[in-house]
Amino acid sequence: MPMSLLNPITYTENVVEDFLRYQLTTYSFADPNLHRQMRQLLNLDQTRRTPLLAGPFVSLSRSFRRGPSMREMADQGVLHPLLANIADHEHLYGHQETAIRSIVAGKATLISTGTGSGKTECFLYPIISKALELRDSGASEGISAVIIYPMNALAEDQLGRLRELLCGVGISFGLYVGKTPGAGKRRYRVPVATRRIPSRLRREGGGTPDAGAAGRGPSTGGVGIA
Repeated sequence: MPMSLLNPITYTENVVEDFLRYQLTTYSFADPNLHRQMRQLLNLDQTRRTPLLAGPFVSLSRSFRRGPSMREMADQGVLHPLLANIADHEHLYGHQETAIRSIVAGKATLISTGTGSGKTECFLYPIISKALELRDSGASEGISAVIIYPMNALAEDQLGRLRELLCGVGISFGLYVGKTPGAGKRRYRVPVATRRIPSRLRREGGGTPDAGAAGRGPSTGGVGIA
């Protein structure tokens, strides 16, 4: 079945019409004169002239610079070889390569780039790579990283992604948010790097130890990787 093309003019008018209809039905004036003025101002038949419509504006974004493949990064010793098999994408973008090399080198790294440019991979791949190295070396059990998100939804979305990436590789991870049983009832003043997260946190990865990230209040969530 052929994919239909999006007409930006028609699509914009449909969105504006829905919005104007919502305004008319939700915020109805009791005064007849004010209601009549509102209907004239928000006329569904003249969406192009409404003060609520500007545009539409169409912009084109250039594709991001292509970087090396995950296999090349593994062959160079930057990332663990297993990542080339389990990663979501075969190739990296140029800014992802720069960020990953910086993080692997132990440098504090700030990533500022557009939506959909793969910011998560910039920090997640080095974390997973380090956890795999610790697994291979037989290092003592403990928390390798704590990822803190400003919203529970983001943390839970990341948890689903970790389930796909780390299934069967022997790395445990867990979620700790405001709705986690027991969350917020006790503060842990000992740094998480030197103390195991309580067993009541959600477990992932089979029989391996629990891991989690502490968050304050119901709006903060975290994912821990051990």
